[in-house]
Amino acid sequence: MKSAMRGLASLYAATGPRDLRIIRGNLEAALGSNDPRLKTLPREVILNFSSYLTDLFYSHKLDDAFFERNVRVEGRENLEKALSRKKGLIVVSAHVGHWEMGAMVMARLGYPIHILALQHRDERIDAIFKHRRRHYGIQTIPVGHSMRGCFQTIEQNHILALNGDRLFTRKGTMIRFMGKNVVWPVGPAKMALATGAPLLTAFCLPAEKDRYVLRIEGELTPSTAEGMTQEYAQRVEAVIRQHPAHWLIFQPFQEAAQWPN
Repeated sequence: MKSAMRGLASLYAATGPRDLRIIRGNLEAALGSNDPRLKTLPREVILNFSSYLTDLFYSHKLDDAFFERNVRVEGRENLEKALSRKKGLIVVSAHVGHWEMGAMVMARLGYPIHILALQHRDERIDAIFKHRRRHYGIQTIPVGHSMRGCFQTIEQNHILALNGDRLFTRKGTMIRFMGKNVVWPVGPAKMALATGAPLLTAFCLPAEKDRYVLRIEGELTPSTAEGMTQEYAQRVEAVIRQHPAHWLIFQPFQEAAQWPN
């Protein structure tokens, strides 16, 4: 099954010129238009996305030995310090690396975690995502029906996790990202400031010695929602430049730049 999925991804990478152009355009903004890696990186992005989906599909069969062999955790002390304040915790990641695997690792470590996520248009696929998360004790809060669930998660001193690099409504804040003005969600920062919950960043990324490293970074410290969102964007930008083949965005990243605040 894994080889079949990667084979389909390889075929798509060879025959999906529109998506490859979009991916290349995003990567040019991150790396510069003359970077020689641009010849192969767009196809690597699609193959990596296929690999992550395969891991997610089989995640309910992963045992303790898999995580011990393949995942290293850095910065766990940042989680402990944040949760010790008893004000809940908001963890933002981005569409780079294996964000679903990162949540599974946190749940395996014993942290109660709730994911804010879009519902997939295909109910069968959405059910698979939710089932895999529930297997690890992860609860899903659907976007659009989320505010009460988000505040309850924080009040219980649990972790609220989400990707904050894509705007799905017309409410956001203008930040600088990859040299352009882009509107990003401001909700995580506003919620952190309103509740006192720390806001951390975390990324599950490929590693040389281990298959993945879950890197849990320190708290975002600006005193305004706009400043906090900008610092978050800077961290995302740095991670993408370190791991460009794992930036899994298939739309022009700046497409929301003209949306009003």
